[in-house]
Amino acid sequence: MSNTTTYNSEDKPYFENLYGLRFYAALAVFIFHAFSLFRETWVGLEDNFLFQFITKFTSKGSLGVNLFFVLSGFLITYLLLCEKAKFGKVNALQFIKRRTLRIWPVYFLVVLFGFFVFPLLPYGKELVYNLGYYLGFLSNINEIQVGLKDSVNFMTPPWSVSVEEQFYVVLALLLGLFSFVNRKKLIWFYVAVILGSLTFRFFNLENERVIYFHTFSVMSDIAVGGILAILAFSKSILPFFQNLSKLKIVSVYILGFALILLKNVVFAGQFQIIERLVLSFFFGFIILEQVYANHSIFKVDKLKWVKKGGEISYGFYMYHVIVMYFVSKLFYSFGFNSILDFVWLYLPLTLLINIILAYMSYRWFEQFFLRFK
Repeated sequence: MSNTTTYNSEDKPYFENLYGLRFYAALAVFIFHAFSLFRETWVGLEDNFLFQFITKFTSKGSLGVNLFFVLSGFLITYLLLCEKAKFGKVNALQFIKRRTLRIWPVYFLVVLFGFFVFPLLPYGKELVYNLGYYLGFLSNINEIQVGLKDSVNFMTPPWSVSVEEQFYVVLALLLGLFSFVNRKKLIWFYVAVILGSLTFRFFNLENERVIYFHTFSVMSDIAVGGILAILAFSKSILPFFQNLSKLKIVSVYILGFALILLKNVVFAGQFQIIERLVLSFFFGFIILEQVYANHSIFKVDKLKWVKKGGEISYGFYMYHVIVMYFVSKLFYSFGFNSILDFVWLYLPLTLLINIILAYMSYRWFEQFFLRFK
C-alpha cells in the first residue's frame, strides 16, 4: 500500500515522508552554504582542484529553497481545501494566526539577534541591512539591494520566509474578501501567478539577484505546489502516482537530477525564464511520489532521524549561517584553517551544533507558540 494522506487526532491531513523532504531541503542549503560562505577562512581552497570540483556540485544545494517553496504551496493549499470541505468556508484570520505562530517567533528571534545582539558580541559588527525591511517581511528586497555588501550572511536565510509571508498575505486577503477557496478559482489564481512570474523573469533576465530573490520571480514555485495540492485533493492524479512502476520513477529521478546538475547549460540564456518552473514540477513529482506511490524505491521517513530532522528543519535552516559564521571565525583565530580542518572538523562540528540548536529551539521555544495554533 502507498503512503497516502492520513489524519491526526485533530482531523488534519498528515502526509508521510514530507518531514523527511523538509530535512533534505534544509540539509542541501546547509551544504551549499558550507562550501560557499566564509571561504576566506580556509587557506588553499581556491587552488584545490578537488574542492572546486565538489563546490560545483554542492552549489546545487541552493535549490533546497525551491523545494521548500513547492512544499509550502502544496501543504497550505491542501489544508485550506480540507478546511473548506469540513466547515464550508475558510477563516482567513485563523489562517494568518496559524502562519504567525509557526513562522514569526524564529524569524523575529533571528532579526533581534542580528540587529541588536550581534553588534555587541566578539566578531560582531553593524549589519548593512535595513531593519525596516525585515520588520515588514521585505528582507528579500533588501537582499537584492545590499546583499552583495554583506560579509556576515546570516541575515540572508530569512529572504525565503519573507517571500512566503508576502504571498500568503495576498492569499489571506483573497480568502477574506472573496471566499477564494474554490478549486476552480484557486487553479486560475495559481496559473495567473505562474504566468506573472514568467513575465517578470523575462523582463529582468539580466539581473541575477532579482531573478533569484524577488517575490515575483520565485512565486511560481508556491503556485506549482498549490496546483498539485488541488489535483491531489480532487484525487484526479492519485491513480497515476499509485500505479507508477519503479522503472518509471527511477527514470524521472534520473532525468530530474540530470537537469539539476546541468541546469547552467540546459537553462542558459532565455531558457532561464522557465528554469524555476521546470524544476518546481520535478520537485512536485518528488512530493507526490513520496506521498502516494505504491512502488517507491525508498520512502525518506523510513529513516527515523531524517523524519526527526524534518521536525526541526525550520530552525535548522534559519540558524545555520549564524553557526557557520561564529565557528569559522573561531577556527581562523586558533589557526584551524586548512582544507583538512574544513573537512574533518568544521563541517561535522557546524552540523552538530546546528542540529542541537535547532532541536533546543523547537523543543523549548517554537513549541510554546505552536500550542496556540
